[in-house]
Amino acid sequence: MPHPDRRPVLGSGVALLTLATAALVGVPAGPALAGPAPRPDLTLDLVPLTTVAKIESSRVTVAVRADVANAGAAVAEDAKIAFKLPAGSAIVGDPSWQCDYATFVCTNIYGPVPAGGVAEPLRIYFSLPPAPAGTVATIGATVSTNAREAATNNNTDQLKTTYAEVADLQLLPGPDTGVWWQTDVPLEGGPVNPTFTAKNVGTATAQDLRLVVDLPAGVTVDGAPVNDAGAWDCVTGTDQVICTAGPLEPNAAASVTLALRTGPGAADQQFAIPGTLTSSSRVWRVEPARTEVTYRYAGPVPVAPADIAVTNVVLLEEEVGPGEAVEIGVVVENLADDPARDVRVRLALAPTVRPTEGGASGTDWACEPGQDAETGAGYWECTYASVERYQYHYLPLSVTFGAGTPQGQFVATATVQSANDDLNPANNSRQAVTSYRPQGTIEGTVWYDEDRDGQRDAGEPLGGYGEATYNVEFLPEGAATTELRAYPYVGAYARAVPPGRYVVRVNLRYGWQVTTPNVGDDATDSDVTSVPTAPYNAPYADSTVIEVTDGGTVVVDVGVIPAP
Repeated sequence: MPHPDRRPVLGSGVALLTLATAALVGVPAGPALAGPAPRPDLTLDLVPLTTVAKIESSRVTVAVRADVANAGAAVAEDAKIAFKLPAGSAIVGDPSWQCDYATFVCTNIYGPVPAGGVAEPLRIYFSLPPAPAGTVATIGATVSTNAREAATNNNTDQLKTTYAEVADLQLLPGPDTGVWWQTDVPLEGGPVNPTFTAKNVGTATAQDLRLVVDLPAGVTVDGAPVNDAGAWDCVTGTDQVICTAGPLEPNAAASVTLALRTGPGAADQQFAIPGTLTSSSRVWRVEPARTEVTYRYAGPVPVAPADIAVTNVVLLEEEVGPGEAVEIGVVVENLADDPARDVRVRLALAPTVRPTEGGASGTDWACEPGQDAETGAGYWECTYASVERYQYHYLPLSVTFGAGTPQGQFVATATVQSANDDLNPANNSRQAVTSYRPQGTIEGTVWYDEDRDGQRDAGEPLGGYGEATYNVEFLPEGAATTELRAYPYVGAYARAVPPGRYVVRVNLRYGWQVTTPNVGDDATDSDVTSVPTAPYNAPYADSTVIEVTDGGTVVVDVGVIPAP
């Protein structure tokens, strides 16, 4: 039976609950509980930039692009991509994100990824381990951020690539030099000649090349293209030039230069002529090879003043004669701070003094001989693109003196000018002086006239000095003695003498006389006559009076025979 002290408590509990409920009636409600905070949600898409993994001699190369988007409601302050590659792989080159080459983790360096926005794409090249053609490799990647994401099941992607030998086309904006500059055109327009070079850096042949060049507004065709050994066949239209070519082997290149013309433009206005290269063969890169040749309209460039000067003209020979070639050294310097542009030097000579053929080979200036149309004077003219501040240039120029140059002082004048205004025109010119010596030559042959017929026959020996003759003297007309002599060593003699009239005297040894003169062909006869002398005097023979002119040559031959 129930304990007498225990009373039911249920009623009191209900009463308390009723009181508590009643107490809440009329009390304002508190704030509702907050929902979850917005979070970023990064997604990853791996896009192949190459059709296959290219098998090369030392590696296998593939390129991919990683596209990261933020599908979440909050900004992602950072983003990283971790790649999973076959063992033995490596990152090649310089990716567009900051990458750890050991861990294959790449960090976005372009700032936060906004909600609903995208990150700067990551373009990256990988070297895969060697394997035969047909091998399939898998490249995986996962994107992450330090913030908690709304979802992580969309952070990973992968792609597969197949090993193969494949053509890899490049289109270069000029010759295959590795350096291509923007080209200036004048404000009035004119010819433009863009060169496009197709290059195959792959490991298979590229068949059926097709180059499409789009002509911008104002650019028209101005002639036939020029190409490597006729490799390209081009068809021109009003807005395009389409060129086709046959196969291009690995490591080969083929260029084509278009003849175009542009109209006028404003200073610093730029335009580009784009080209696109394709092939019927499978090529490594997904996108076609593209490039553009760029141009800029350039007005006249202001030229600062310079002080271009001829600081010396060097002519070492104090005296020269006809037919002699001598070097005249012209020293050119720029004595100002700014470069002297389009420099031109002229070395003025005389009507009888000419530039020596090939006589400017000792300088890197462009030198050409010339002749003044009015005076007939010869000259050297040399040009140079730019003489820089305080540069020293020495121009060795050879000149040849001709007969008829006036006797006495000869003056060579060197003058320099440039495209700049000149700070000191007084030093643009300088002279060098020498003396011209008019002279001619008397020469001849001494021989033994064995058959005494007065003719130098084939096989007759030459007479040398000290045998039959002593020497040959050249006496001015009317003179009894002279200091002008020659010695017929090995049967020949020659002597330069001033222009004038002379008698050639041959002094003979005792026991010798000359053969009968002036018999038969003048080219092979003897030209001197014995002169009677006292028995105790050495015999000699004289020529008739001869005339020697400046630069001329007179031949007097001597046939000798034993005296009876």
